[in-house]
Amino acid sequence: MELIELDDRQISEIYNKYMKTDFPKSELKPLKLLLDCRKNGLYKCFGLFDAGELKAYAYLANYKEEDVILLDYLAVISDIRGKGYGSIMLTELKNHYKNNTKVKAVIIEAESIRSAKDDEQIKLREKRIRFYKRNGLIEQKLLPVVFGTEFTILVLEIQDMVDDMRKSENKYEEYITEGYKNIYRAILSEEKYEKNIIIKL
Repeated sequence: MELIELDDRQISEIYNKYMKTDFPKSELKPLKLLLDCRKNGLYKCFGLFDAGELKAYAYLANYKEEDVILLDYLAVISDIRGKGYGSIMLTELKNHYKNNTKVKAVIIEAESIRSAKDDEQIKLREKRIRFYKRNGLIEQKLLPVVFGTEFTILVLEIQDMVDDMRKSENKYEEYITEGYKNIYRAILSEEKYEKNIIIKL
């Protein structure tokens, strides 16, 4: 199993072949925005390969300081889901960032249970959140609304947080919240940020 950073061609191929069906149209950012963000050092994309065959992919957004990053998209190729590749991808990402960067935490958005429209949505969202928690992510109190969708925020800690930050719950939450805001401010115009991002502690 190998984690490989993707180039523009691979990013575009995955976007057109998989992402258009793996994610609702309302959640999918334009390909040009992703490529422009990557060019400006605000976005990275990885593929999980086994014997040269793509098994899963992850697209991540960051801001210049890159101490907190956002897992923007994560998916396993549809016909091999349920075989553990999602967990492997999270482990590989954690190892990559722990060994190669100053990143302290990866933020993950999961659609909130309380905003689900029916029992089917509730079950699906509960399943996703359970998956992340099984893989060591920590649920936060933060419930942001991003382009009209309310999310539960979970955090995958990469580096050990500073001791005094752990002792102060508010300081920890503020650190995660500010990192989250900074990512969206970096990849969106001020007008789009103010109009579409609602983040409160």
